[in-house]
Amino acid sequence: MVKIRKDNLSAGANLLIEDLADLEHQQWSHMMKFFLGLDVKTIKKNVVRWNNLANTDYKDLSEKDKEKDRIWARKVLRTQWNSVNKELKRREEDVRN
Repeated sequence: MVKIRKDNLSAGANLLIEDLADLEHQQWSHMMKFFLGLDVKTIKKNVVRWNNLANTDYKDLSEKDKEKDRIWARKVLRTQWNSVNKELKRREEDVRN
């Protein structure tokens, strides 16, 4: 695995990393709020199902579970698109100045 250092990346790449890291934190926070809101009985009832899902490849998930992952994939795509647009606007401003 190649280690990528922040100082070796363009400003646009660093912006994208920050935006994606923010989204990753949102996803983690969403998951933690969900789990922390559950009672022990509900957790025990779902542990086997969650374990099965964790050990299932995406291609083998039900359509319902795939759609849950697609929601976050669309958020990633939107974040990347917005970051690229921000970088393009920044570059246009640099050219004008």
